[in-house]
Amino acid sequence: MTCDSFIQRLRQMNIKIVAFDMDQTAVRAHSMGRLRKDEFEGYAKMVSNDFMEVVPVLLEEGFKLAIATHSDVIEYVGDIKPVSHLLGEHLVDRLLSELFPSHVKDNFFVVAYNPRRRLDTTNLGKTYHIHKISDHYKVPHSQIILFDDDEDNIIQTRGLCTAIPVEPKVGFVYSNLLERSE
Repeated sequence: MTCDSFIQRLRQMNIKIVAFDMDQTAVRAHSMGRLRKDEFEGYAKMVSNDFMEVVPVLLEEGFKLAIATHSDVIEYVGDIKPVSHLLGEHLVDRLLSELFPSHVKDNFFVVAYNPRRRLDTTNLGKTYHIHKISDHYKVPHSQIILFDDDEDNIIQTRGLCTAIPVEPKVGFVYSNLLERSE
């Protein structure tokens, strides 16, 4: 599958918003809720090539973009501090700033929320994220597609939006859509 065929397939599915998980999806590595600032460069180098290629094209083609991650600033505890680590919105902002020009980066809506760490039992998986993205863009859930490596997140959001599994450590590749949406 190419970038062009990926975009065409999204249009056929009536998708308006493309949401990516960050760890093991947009980036082929996991921050583990404790990425040290001095490890950021290595983390950023693990970005998915297809993610890098498709993001500007999605924006040019009129799609809305989102990052839906469980990395959350609430995880700054103990020795994990903002002075030495990157979590949640801080990590996403730094990553997107490193990867894209500001006119692209600024078009991402970011939801960095970990329901388990916040003891939220009503918003399992990425359901909170999908609701927030839908509300922000004023688009029905059915027009959102989520790419995520965590099977629980896929299961929890299926029926709410189109949820496409991504192979952990391989990260987002165009063929995820072809393989999983037929």
